[in-house]
Amino acid sequence: MVLDLNKERVARAVAWFVTAFGAGLAGYFAAWGFGSKEQWLELLTNPNIQAMAVTAIVSLVPLIQRWLSGTEKKIVATTEQLPNVQKVLTQPTEAGQALAAAVPSPNVVSAADVVVTEIPPPPVKDK
Repeated sequence: MVLDLNKERVARAVAWFVTAFGAGLAGYFAAWGFGSKEQWLELLTNPNIQAMAVTAIVSLVPLIQRWLSGTEKKIVATTEQLPNVQKVLTQPTEAGQALAAAVPSPNVVSAADVVVTEIPPPPVKDK
């Protein structure tokens, strides 16, 4: 999953969020004694505060997305599905064997399980 984020999209999302939930949030915080409802609405609708929120979201979302999708198993499984990849060979260690076993594909193997006697030439495509 790839999120196509740019500042304009995030700015529209922040503006929508403030429009949809701003009054409720302002009332909630005011009810708990953290300023008045008018102060919170002024804060939420301040363009500088919204710009800071947009910058934070644009900066943090790709980091979180990479953190969630960047496991070795997912990277190997994605690499194995690429059209120009024939096999994925992991390290001949216990961790490499466990990684190869974790990906349910015959094209992902550990180097410990492979005996290479001759490297086959790449397939020739007909023109």
